[in-house]
Amino acid sequence: RSADSSNLKTHVKTKHSKEMPFKCDICLLTFSDTKEVQQHALIHQESKTHQCLHCDHKSSNSSDLKRHIISVHTKDYPHKCDMCEKGFHRPSELKKHVAAHKGKKMHQCRHCDFKIADPFVLSR
Repeated sequence: RSADSSNLKTHVKTKHSKEMPFKCDICLLTFSDTKEVQQHALIHQESKTHQCLHCDHKSSNSSDLKRHIISVHTKDYPHKCDMCEKGFHRPSELKKHVAAHKGKKMHQCRHCDFKIADPFVLSR
């Protein structure tokens, strides 16, 4: 009878408790125990049906696959930084990079329009 009581307590705690300490890393859904989150994780693995033609990467939808191909397999960097001419695949990457320039004093070459935060590069 005490084993049944213990099982009932476990059942109530894991199935009916509002406490959900285990979180899915992918979709952030929460679960009451590790077994549930592990079982749930299988859904994400099975749903990755979009295969990259260049590597073993799989995505769950075509837009994620496109993003992967652009960021990993494409050598085109259309979004250029006005301060240092470094190129990026996506505007969001450029925006983050430009933010890194903020607050840094830019040093310009005496012979051209090249600018850089590190003045020692210009002395080489």
